[in-house]
Amino acid sequence: LATNQLVTVHLAAGEFDDAQQWAERAFEGGNADAGMLLVTVFEARGDEEAAERTLAEAADRGSAVAALALGQRAAESGDATTATAWFEKASALGNVDGEFHVGLLAHENGDTNAAIRHWESAARRGSFAAMRSLGIEAEAAGEMDAARQWYERAIPLGSIDAMVSLGQLEYKDGNGDLSRTWFEKAARV
Repeated sequence: LATNQLVTVHLAAGEFDDAQQWAERAFEGGNADAGMLLVTVFEARGDEEAAERTLAEAADRGSAVAALALGQRAAESGDATTATAWFEKASALGNVDGEFHVGLLAHENGDTNAAIRHWESAARRGSFAAMRSLGIEAEAAGEMDAARQWYERAIPLGSIDAMVSLGQLEYKDGNGDLSRTWFEKAARV
């Protein structure tokens, strides 16, 4: 934590050499997630090649955050196969967002059953994004009670989107006052 703050302070001051020194020290000391600090330094310097290389090395050393970032980059570039592999690695390393994203890619590729399996797994691990996605799928299938239950499970975990989705569901069901309550709660956050 102290290293994170120190690197952040050096970056804010434009002291890239000092920031890099501290990030490298933590990364070489065995902190795989410190690789993300080093990536930030390289990106601030405009050295995308070093940033990409360090990101892959951090993921290989066990950084779930780095694996997730590589998955997101691959997905953004349209490489679903590579993205899935990195998201699966992130999930295996304990990052629930990796599991959620595997489901998202499956859904985007038309495999709703696989998406639901991955989202259910992610939801069991506490992903409110997965819970909301399951609610949307249940709603699309006409299973309004199940949709409502998924949204209600996601809301206490901090999902503003689930509040909005529940508000929309209540509105469709003719529950204007309840709908307004959920929209107001979401707007206040």
